[in-house]
Amino acid sequence: MKNQFLLLSFSILVLSSCMSTNSSSTNFTPNPHVETYEDLEHDKDELYILANEWFNQAFVNAESVISFRDKESGVIIGKYRFFGTRYTTQYGTSDNTVMASIVIRLKDNKARVTITPLGEIRYSNMSYDGISSGNKYSEEDAKRDMSNLANDFNHFVMSANNDF
Repeated sequence: MKNQFLLLSFSILVLSSCMSTNSSSTNFTPNPHVETYEDLEHDKDELYILANEWFNQAFVNAESVISFRDKESGVIIGKYRFFGTRYTTQYGTSDNTVMASIVIRLKDNKARVTITPLGEIRYSNMSYDGISSGNKYSEEDAKRDMSNLANDFNHFVMSANNDF
């Protein structure tokens, strides 16, 4: 039994040590994304309520939270889990989560959405014996996702029905 265990341990060690890896990585911090929407056909109070509803729909995990609200000034600030994964391997835990600050400023018939990533995003391209792995989230992906998030807010406000 002891010999079988040693043989199995030795086999695992040999097979895992023969693995070859290729990797390249870069870090980037996308610029803030700002969208201004006009002619929204809602006064500031209605937009404030709609923005809160949108935050509740967009924030689908416990890490995304509204951190500040001021109805009089028409400001809502949230922290949003913008991108990332957490995973554990035999070599440790990796966390490449990137949070983003979302600031919505409201006036009558107008809204400005500013999305600012809080930290660097690491783009890596790794392969283990030809099996592709790594974080392949590029700067272009980040820009696209920020634009989509801001446009989702605009679509939500424009499609809102005031009738109860």
